[in-house]
Amino acid sequence: MQDVNIDWRLCADKHSLSRFRPLAMAFEFGLFFIGALFWVEARLQGDAFSADIYGNLALLLPAEFWAALMMAAAAITINGLIKPIHHRRVAIGSCLQLANFAALAYSAAFAGGEFVIAVFASVMFVTPHIWLAFEGLRNDAK
Repeated sequence: MQDVNIDWRLCADKHSLSRFRPLAMAFEFGLFFIGALFWVEARLQGDAFSADIYGNLALLLPAEFWAALMMAAAAITINGLIKPIHHRRVAIGSCLQLANFAALAYSAAFAGGEFVIAVFASVMFVTPHIWLAFEGLRNDAK
């Protein structure tokens, strides 16, 4: 079995956004699809968004708002990732996703929701969008 060494400097390379563009696009397409499903469930059932799971802070806005924000931010990020890469669009879409998932994580952790939802949103969604926003902002100045 070969020894696999991961060079973490690849993530800090100035071309890392174009290198990981297909992965980022697949991730954002997935988020758009999840947002669409969440929108449909919120419109049809109405109980898709409860304070027991997401916390009271998240319920200040309707579930359709959170789903629309997720879809809009994913669409902006996808549009920015289409070649040639538009770094400012990637940064704007990523920052919107970052704000969306950070707010949901905060609400779940500190406003009466499930803590596991906060951890999941923070680890799985906030972290990659921090990197995407950083890459979009860092390369936008060029």
